[in-house]
Amino acid sequence: MGTATELAPGASAELLLDVMDVRSAKLLRLCAIPHRFDTDVLHTLAPELERSEIEDRCTEFSRLSFISADNDGWALHDGVRRHFFSQWLESQFAQEFASASGRLAAFFRARIERSRGEAAETARRRHMFHLLGVDQETGFQEFVLLMRRARGNRLFSECSQLIRLVHEYDGFLASRFRLWLTYHEAKLFADLRDLERAETGYHEVLNDADSSPEQRSATYVRLGYVYNERRNWDEAIRFYERGLALAENTESMRHTLPRILHDLGAAYRDKGDLQRAEELLKRSIKLAEEDDNLANLALAYNGLGRLALKRRDVRAAIGAFEKSLDALNRNEDVFRMAQVYNNLGFAYADLPDWTRSDEYFRKSLDIKSKAGDTLGQASALSGLARVQASRGDLKAAIDSSTRAIDLFAEMRDQCNAALVKHNRGKLFRRMSERERARKDFTEAIEVLRTLERHDEAAAAAGDLEALDARGGLPWWVWAAIVLFSLFVLLLLVVLVVALVETHRGSSRTASDVLVSVAARQCAIHGS
Repeated sequence: MGTATELAPGASAELLLDVMDVRSAKLLRLCAIPHRFDTDVLHTLAPELERSEIEDRCTEFSRLSFISADNDGWALHDGVRRHFFSQWLESQFAQEFASASGRLAAFFRARIERSRGEAAETARRRHMFHLLGVDQETGFQEFVLLMRRARGNRLFSECSQLIRLVHEYDGFLASRFRLWLTYHEAKLFADLRDLERAETGYHEVLNDADSSPEQRSATYVRLGYVYNERRNWDEAIRFYERGLALAENTESMRHTLPRILHDLGAAYRDKGDLQRAEELLKRSIKLAEEDDNLANLALAYNGLGRLALKRRDVRAAIGAFEKSLDALNRNEDVFRMAQVYNNLGFAYADLPDWTRSDEYFRKSLDIKSKAGDTLGQASALSGLARVQASRGDLKAAIDSSTRAIDLFAEMRDQCNAALVKHNRGKLFRRMSERERARKDFTEAIEVLRTLERHDEAAAAAGDLEALDARGGLPWWVWAAIVLFSLFVLLLLVVLVVALVETHRGSSRTASDVLVSVAARQCAIHGS
């Protein structure tokens, strides 16, 4: 048999617990339920113990090799904690585990109320985690609320933390919660533009026999988003329609109809079927008004505004965007106003009203920057670059474009990064920086062709061809040609003068003639 040091971390800790007194061993196992512990957490776990005994136990535990310390208290090493936590999830410990989790959930709920900033956010996550150990229904509802808030603020690292926490209950979660977790994780992959992993997660939900009509409808719609991002409108529409059919036939899901109708209408709009798009968006508005659902109403009017922009009906677009803003104001949804501001920026640019356009792009950029919305900032900056270029401030336009390209690249949005790079190339061309323009055009063409964005790639290729046709050779070649031409011209002048002198019968030698010509040239330049 190997020694204890050769065993897995959990097994090594088990050997140590075997030689501990019963009270210490039990308390140490309880320490695996929270992620970190201090005297307050331990007293919550074991309220029957005196505070002095709790402090003695903390001192004792702090000497163990598999416990680490920092300013927030102590924590079991990951491998040891996983070992003991998995034991707590076994059925024979269910009652004791639920009781301890309930005390911890109450403890962290109280901490939320007296904390601010990151401390409060940490307490919210821990409250949700322990609530799952008491009541999966209530705990998962809290998880969904926290996810919705984090996604709304584009806090994707926060979303990842929440998902990792719930995954600690894998094997313990009821199947419907397990499927919803897979669904939410796939949504996060889509947010991060990892469409392959998102699609895999969605199909995992659809292929599970335990998935409910609600889960299947929501998943079909999300698959529509995936194909929408890939610009495969027909597939996107097919999945949206399957999600819509399930929602229409399930009473508990009728509240989702305005959103699905909007998404379906947007796909038809992008496909080019504007009449069908308008029908669906107006149905979405009607249902949202009936339900007094301000969020969906704002979304539908925003979609209708984008449809009007596609029809070049700028005034109608502005009217729809203003109705969207009104709904968002009534719903006190400041974050989503940024997207509508961005669309208003494009609408006023089409008039063109550069002052109003600049105002709305900057409003959008301010909100997106404060919220940490990387893609939103990139979109606002690309719109702002258009305004700056139209006003003749090419350097500012190039700076805004460069920032937009970097942000799109950070979010792995190759398509929009390439589109903005094409536009930046046109700005470089206006500044006569031909080599930088050529580099941007070439790189944009390569990416757009890879992504099968053939129309956009052709437009960039046309600009590259025009650049070469217009400019031809580099500046230094032209300079060399000019200098050579001047040299040839000088030689011709010398020869002509020499011939004239010879014709007059001058007795001077050729070298005298050349000297005379040179003297005359010097006199001309000196006069």
